[in-house]
Amino acid sequence: MKKQTKKKALIGVGVVGAVGLAAYLLTRPAHAEPPPGLALLYGKVTDADTAQPISGIVASVGDGYTDQSDNSGNYLVQNIQPGTYPVFFTDPLERYEPISY
Repeated sequence: MKKQTKKKALIGVGVVGAVGLAAYLLTRPAHAEPPPGLALLYGKVTDADTAQPISGIVASVGDGYTDQSDNSGNYLVQNIQPGTYPVFFTDPLERYEPISY
C-alpha cells in the first residue's frame, strides 16, 4: 500500500495576554477579549500551497484548551490560564502534517 503524503498548512497566530502583552500577527476578532487574568490564542489556518482556508484543524494549548478552525480557517482558544504551554495544530482527518510550537 502506497503511503500518502500529507499536505502542509500555514498557521497564523495572535496572542492576547493577561498582562497586556500582545503579538498581533492577525487582526484580533472584535469579540475576543479575554477576562481579567486570562489570555487567548487566535489565528487562521491555510493550505501552504493554495492559501485556501482549512476547516477542522484542532488548535490545542497545553492539555485543556482547544478550538477547531471554522470554514474560514479561523480558530480562537479562550480563557487560557497564565503559564507556558506547548501549542499543537492537528488534523483529525490526517490530510495535513501536525505542527507544534
